[in-house]
Amino acid sequence: MLGYHHMKEVLIGNNIFLFLKKKTANTLVVFSHSLSDTHESDLAKKITQKLYNAGIAVALYDFSFTKKGVKPSGDLSREVNELDFVVSTVSKKIQPEKIVLIGKSLGGVVSAIYCSKNVSATILSVFIIGFPFKLGFPPRLELLKDQDPILPDYVSQYDNLFKSIKTQVFVIQGDSDDLGEIDECKDFFIKHNNCTLNIVENSTHGFTSPDNKNITHYDKCAELILDKINTYENKQK
Repeated sequence: MLGYHHMKEVLIGNNIFLFLKKKTANTLVVFSHSLSDTHESDLAKKITQKLYNAGIAVALYDFSFTKKGVKPSGDLSREVNELDFVVSTVSKKIQPEKIVLIGKSLGGVVSAIYCSKNVSATILSVFIIGFPFKLGFPPRLELLKDQDPILPDYVSQYDNLFKSIKTQVFVIQGDSDDLGEIDECKDFFIKHNNCTLNIVENSTHGFTSPDNKNITHYDKCAELILDKINTYENKQK
């Protein structure tokens, strides 16, 4: 078990962890790419604690490629299927009224693809934490190792994706994120009526300070997410 302090956790299936304060919850958050041994895990822990305290159920899991040490599938279809499995498995257990998807970086892209294919009214919204804009669509992780990468036509590729999403999309982006420069993100998301861009100041792709990695903005991300979930849920009532 993960051993998150002061939170009740349940292991469901294969490495899917559910945090649930009570026996039931009206809202379920499914958090993709949230158990890795990097900053994603620390960020997920802060967000999970915040949502858990508010009575929201949170399911954490990682994609199979992070556990097996292999590359993601080329079109991310395997990862989308994994997300679908987690949503289905946890939903059957607690039967929530609404589901919110959260994904860090690649996990956010997978969540967006899932929403473009799934039109269930149960899906309330999706959060992308650190949009990896410049890696293209689907994201090409090999570009991270290239000193002088040939960038794909990521704008039109992502345009087609977001045009097909009917769900509300909240993007949380650091103003010093080198994978999704803030001015490009502003220009891109303003074209999509269902998208809202939320900027975290003095923050990198990992939501740390560009000058000091020990200074983090995890609490800010957690506050933004809880506030948006509460506000958007109230509008839907």
